[in-house]
Amino acid sequence: VGKSHDGGTTWSPKLDNVAGIGVTDIKTTPDATFANYTTKPIYVSTGDYDASQVSSIGVLKSTDGGENFASTGLSYSESEGKLLGQLIVKDDNTVIVGTSDDIKMTTDGGATWTVNFTPSLTGNQFGRAAVTGTKAIYTSAYDVIYASDYTSSNWVTVVSNQSQDQSKYTVTVGEDGKFYLQGMDGQIKVYDEANNTLSNYGTTPPDYTPQGGFNQTLIVKNNIILSGEVNAKSSSDN
Repeated sequence: VGKSHDGGTTWSPKLDNVAGIGVTDIKTTPDATFANYTTKPIYVSTGDYDASQVSSIGVLKSTDGGENFASTGLSYSESEGKLLGQLIVKDDNTVIVGTSDDIKMTTDGGATWTVNFTPSLTGNQFGRAAVTGTKAIYTSAYDVIYASDYTSSNWVTVVSNQSQDQSKYTVTVGEDGKFYLQGMDGQIKVYDEANNTLSNYGTTPPDYTPQGGFNQTLIVKNNIILSGEVNAKSSSDN
């Protein structure tokens, strides 16, 4: 983790004293501003979810604007070989994170964590998440799940990949408030909440190469689509 005080011109390292760390995600609270960020918690999901080069040591937390970080109640030793996915931070104390086997939640600022969702398959590796309001989608190596209130345990399965062929999806929220996903075949899909289904959106980018699914990213805004993989693509007409 690095911190800049001047818009990115210079950076200072904040976790060089931690051996073997990788970072999957960094998030603070939705109401954090430049004026109050030193009083708002910053959460870090450690490890290297996409490439699995470094194992997770858990979720870390800073309460002084990212100057210092401490372990939370969700902690691992690197030798355990755990992975953590992206974070969903609702407020100072309510945080959700994907793990190798389930989704965990804290409501006390990270002191304790409980299981928020357990899938039918093990080894899902919940990694990527997108949020709009209280709605959220989490994707894993096998499943895509949705919740209208992500703090509840009422997640529904959108895609259940029983073949376990690691069909990882990246997910984002468009300006229309809809969830858009892109699987390892490159086809972008839009989520229909009423019917709990995915439908194709646009065409598949040519020569799409997600390199095992670990370098996918997606932005959908108005008619513009940005799709990140080995050969990044853009579209200006949906």
